[in-house]
Amino acid sequence: MKERDWRTLIHNISNGNCILVLGPDVAKVKANGALKPLAEILANDFAAEVERERKVLDRNDLALTAQLYAEISSESDLQLDTADFYQKDQPTETPVYEALASLPFRFIVNATPDRELIKAKEKLGLSYLVDWYNFRGKKVDMAKWSDKNKPLIYYLYGCTDVPESLVISEKQLLEFLVSVISKDPPIHSNILSEFSNNERCFLFLGFGFRNWYLRILLYVLLGLKGRKNERTSRSFALEEIVPGNGSETFEHICFLFGKDLNVDFSDMPVENFIKELRGRFAEQAGSNGEATTQDASAIEAPDDAPSVFISYASEDKDRAMALRDKLKNGGLNPWFDKDGLRGGDDWERMLEKTIKDVDYFVVLQSNALAARETSVVFKEVRHALQRQQEFRFGISFIMPVKIDECELMDELANLHTLDLIDLEQADLLIKDIRRDQQRRKK
Repeated sequence: MKERDWRTLIHNISNGNCILVLGPDVAKVKANGALKPLAEILANDFAAEVERERKVLDRNDLALTAQLYAEISSESDLQLDTADFYQKDQPTETPVYEALASLPFRFIVNATPDRELIKAKEKLGLSYLVDWYNFRGKKVDMAKWSDKNKPLIYYLYGCTDVPESLVISEKQLLEFLVSVISKDPPIHSNILSEFSNNERCFLFLGFGFRNWYLRILLYVLLGLKGRKNERTSRSFALEEIVPGNGSETFEHICFLFGKDLNVDFSDMPVENFIKELRGRFAEQAGSNGEATTQDASAIEAPDDAPSVFISYASEDKDRAMALRDKLKNGGLNPWFDKDGLRGGDDWERMLEKTIKDVDYFVVLQSNALAARETSVVFKEVRHALQRQQEFRFGISFIMPVKIDECELMDELANLHTLDLIDLEQADLLIKDIRRDQQRRKK
């Protein structure tokens, strides 16, 4: 992608004009030392069952193997087994989804039943809404998008919560297309209005444009029958082009389809693209404030979120605030003196009371603190050491965090210190807190 492409895409995401479309090639797990799409793993599971009775021509073709599986068992079994598969905790590449979850997409279309984005949203403590299309259901006028400030995750091919809505096999796919085209039942009207809005752009990740039925589906959803596309924004699609595997034909499809719908195609690996998108987004946010990930101060922590006191030297305020935001994005409830203290509060009494009430005490070890002879941090640490004695053996309360290559406080020398010189590794602290929280519940 060119620089102007990145600039256009980030601008549209920031303004809420970009619709994210996730295809089956995004959710991947490691299998035999390589990353494999979840859909491919499921197809192979079905193929293993089918091959006991007949030969399977393409083990990786989910629609085909699912059709054969339904024939040797039943359609109901197919949909229930598919729902069970996608509802399991799959060892997916979660950093991909956490990066996507943190970006401010207001409308996300999932063209696969996996729940990886939902799990990433919940891990980061981010709010969202969910709805889906049921190709065999009753007519429902509007999707459940009651709060436009919350992103909607829309399952186009049905949802695992309602297994009979899932579109997996060849036959179900054909029925799905007939239902969408004949509007029986119609796709929710507020969803169609998003697709047909000419100001919207799309970011297609692993959608599968090589499949003819997906190109038909897009023409229907965009309302392009009999009229010219008048979309004012460019869209982008990440599609892996495998050399020799019909790649010349696919490149021709990309050229014609892309020109017709104003879509720019790239064969950059999805994982690399998402990592670069997240990095560029953060960089642009820091340079001009236009692009911002979901604001940590606007995120409401879950009711049972662990509370975390952050103790720091005044010289380290900026890094302490950055850590606060990362903890909040991670679903924790950080207590920060600039947020928790108000004019007129009894400052010392408030700090002592707060340290007695919080679940965890994080103290930042830095060069600035090591050079101090006096600091309120030392007083906070003494209160925390008293509180630590109230916990049973093996439970953590005080968690020293090193943000510089520096000497550590003598009082904390016997405690495990986490190296967070790179604050991008803050998820390590979040994981430590989550693990300790589970120990406390036992």
